[in-house]
Amino acid sequence: MLRDITKVDSQVQEIRARGIVIDRLLSCGFEVAVPVRDKGVDFLIYRENENNSYRKIQLKSSIGETFSFSRKYLSTEDLVCIYVMNLSMTDTTGYRLFVMRISDVLDFMREENINYNRKGWAFKKCIKQSTLNRLERYEIESDYQLIKALC
Repeated sequence: MLRDITKVDSQVQEIRARGIVIDRLLSCGFEVAVPVRDKGVDFLIYRENENNSYRKIQLKSSIGETFSFSRKYLSTEDLVCIYVMNLSMTDTTGYRLFVMRISDVLDFMREENINYNRKGWAFKKCIKQSTLNRLERYEIESDYQLIKALC
């Protein structure tokens, strides 16, 4: 029996997004390490020719255009959020990739008047075009932009 691909399994969605992002990172010369336990850092990246310094990455993915952020991420020093939006369950192209440091995320939340709920999460679903226009400054389209955003 075939699965209904219109019903999205969030774990499969995140696995697909992780594969896409890791593939992009590897093609840019980054090494990627995945922690055994997820405590707010989905993976660590580094480049050997960059003094072996590394970045902590939190991955967020969505089938549509959705923004989310948890207050718990504020306690992770130097965390970088990578958002994969418009992720397809059947195609690996057409997605949009955004890289934001915590200060960028907080600025964006302030601009868009996005607040935390009682559980410490901030969400914005079905993002309007005006909001997407604000996000464009963080969008990554080329490998060069990805390297620059993460180094």
